This record gives sequence, structure tokens and C-alpha cells, in this order.
Amino acid sequence: MIHLRSRCLALLAFAIVPVIGCSSVGPDVIDPKTTERTQTSLIAIEKGGGGEILRYSEQSGIVSTSDYSNANGGAALNRVDAIYEQFDSLYLQHRATGEISVLSLKNRKQGSIITGFPIDSAGGFDGMAFSNRSQAWVINYGTPSLYQVDIWANKIVASTNIPLPGNPTCVGTDGRVVFVCTELADGTGRVSFLESNGGGVFPIEKTLDFPSPIVYATQSYDSTRMFFLSSGGPTDDAKPTLYIVTRDGLNLDGSFAIESPNIRSYIGKEPTFAATSARGYIYLGLPNAIVQVDPVAGTSFDLYPGNFPVIGVDYDSDLLYAYAPGSLSIKRYTDAGENLSDIAVPGDVSWIKFISTGRIP
Repeated sequence: MIHLRSRCLALLAFAIVPVIGCSSVGPDVIDPKTTERTQTSLIAIEKGGGGEILRYSEQSGIVSTSDYSNANGGAALNRVDAIYEQFDSLYLQHRATGEISVLSLKNRKQGSIITGFPIDSAGGFDGMAFSNRSQAWVINYGTPSLYQVDIWANKIVASTNIPLPGNPTCVGTDGRVVFVCTELADGTGRVSFLESNGGGVFPIEKTLDFPSPIVYATQSYDSTRMFFLSSGGPTDDAKPTLYIVTRDGLNLDGSFAIESPNIRSYIGKEPTFAATSARGYIYLGLPNAIVQVDPVAGTSFDLYPGNFPVIGVDYDSDLLYAYAPGSLSIKRYTDAGENLSDIAVPGDVSWIKFISTGRIP
């Protein structure tokens, strides 16, 4: 195995900047400094024991605080633990109820609710991936099965029961190959690979084992490699490690450790702490800093000190949002090194997702 251990250790200093004021009542707030950017983000927050989705426009600087509840007759959402987007629909995972709400990206109205998953006390959602226009895959930590979802009918495919060797911690797909990561009984990790077009039968065709569970996975911009991030631990000197797997043959082709305390607290949780950009970088909200990882070069770079377990990155521009629990304030950071003014939010943030501005009315 190739071990790449070069690391760029640099910590940027940031100036303190004023916080934009906004609340769930009263007029929307405009930041005049954001007119040169055009990104739009969806921000899931806790609100009165339930949830809401805010929209923030970089172009106008406006935080829209009630668009989704207003579009649905004022009905509040359950707490939103994850937002996935596919083919003009939003899929909102609710761990407490074991349900996935399906909302239209165009008019924000709720359509179907996909039911039948275990609730949070029995494990809870920790991932969702889409193979094509009709097929999605869902995992719940604590339930050693991979769920296939028919996203035309928005229901679990009852005939599909894919047993797993342990509790699932991560799921993904490149359209043809599905990979699901699990935590085994001895605390180690395993990634299992299967074909999505198995004709109703989905045998596991290959596995790779790791010293600790995989908590995040993505692929290279040219789709030739997959990257798997392990949690590290259980001892303090076992750091999170990024593993490189070839897309052709699914063989291990390298690894390098990330200089961070272990992230075992992320096992079985939604991947709120990680994002990938078109430039090939992986961004991680780790316990001590936000880190930018170049998986090809085998280097990592500390961007911002502190604990920010909820981040979002615009795929095309590398604009970074970061949230510290309880702060009610989202930090913004551009790829050019500019620390932008914060976005004030009226509730604790659970998920941040950028959406192409042209696709949201």
C-alpha cells in the first residue's frame, strides 16, 4: 500500500467581522457586500421543536426564513437532519420519525413521504445515494440492511433485503457501483461493493476492510478513484485516514492520515461535516479545525480553527459555509482567502446545501 504523509501545516488568521442580523419574524435582511456572488444555499434549522429550511442568496444577501412552511399552508416540517437533491426534488431525512419528505425544488411544496425506516432511537438515518432516476439507497445506523427506494413511487422496494455485515455508516454510488460502509462487531470497518442494476438481486461482489469505520466517501473529479475517510480511533493516536481506491478493479491504492483527533463521534451520523468540490478538494469539519484535503497530492491544509461539525461547500466555486452548534451564526469563507461577514440564523443548523441558483425560483 502506498502511504502518502506529506502535509501542509498552515493556519490562517481571520479578522472579526460583524454579524448580519435576521430573525424568523420581521423583514428579510440584506447584506450589501454580497452582490458580486450568485450562489444560493438551503439551510436546515431547528424551529420550535420542528424544522424549517432557510434560503440564503449570495447575490441579494437575503435570508428567506419561511418559504417552505408558507408553501405548505404554514405546516411546520419535522426536524430536518439531511437534505439530498435529485432531479428537481429535495429529499429531507427526519431521524426522529424514520421518514423522508419529498419536496419540489421548483415550488417548495411537499409531495410524498417515504415511510418504513427505523426511528432515531433504533439507529437513525446516516446516508442516502441515487443511482439513477428511479433508484435510491438509504442506510440507518443500527439496522444491518441496505434499503432500496423506488423514487418514482417514493416507497421502499419491499422485495429488496440486502443484509450487511454490520451497522451501516456511509453509502454512495457512481451510478453503476453502489458501495456501503459498515462498522463490524469488533469496531473495524468494511466497504462492500455491489451492482445497482442487479435485476432485483444485489449480491455483494467485493469487500475492503479498514482499521476503523468509514464515515465519508466521495470520488475524484475524473471518476477514476474513490476516497474513503475512516473515523480513526479508538485510541487517541489512531488518526482519521483517507484511503484511495481505484475505480477500475476497486483496489486499495494509497492512504494518508489527517492530523486531527479521531472522529468516532461521527459514526452513525449524517455526513454534515464533509463536502467535495469540482476542483477535487475535500472539506472536513473536524474537532479542531476545518480542513481542506487534496486527496491526489496527499496533503491537508487547516483553513479555520475550531469545531464546526456542519459545513457546506458550493461545488463550483469552493465557497465555504461553516456552523458551530449553538452559535446561531454561519461563517463564510471564499476560495480567495476572504472571510465574509457571518449569516445570522434563527435556529440551530443541522444541514447546509448549495443549490444552483437558476434551478430555484
